[in-house]
Amino acid sequence: MAFEHKSVLLYETVDSLNIRPDGIYVDGTLAGADMLMRSANA
Repeated sequence: MAFEHKSVLLYETVDSLNIRPDGIYVDGTLAGADMLMRSANA
């Protein structure tokens, strides 16, 4: 069985982070940790 993660309120959460183009951000989650980065670049 492959790992599958379905984010809940992903875009609302990312929008609330006040991300800046010159900022440095680290995703410290486990298992599927690149989800935030893929979504932010979409």
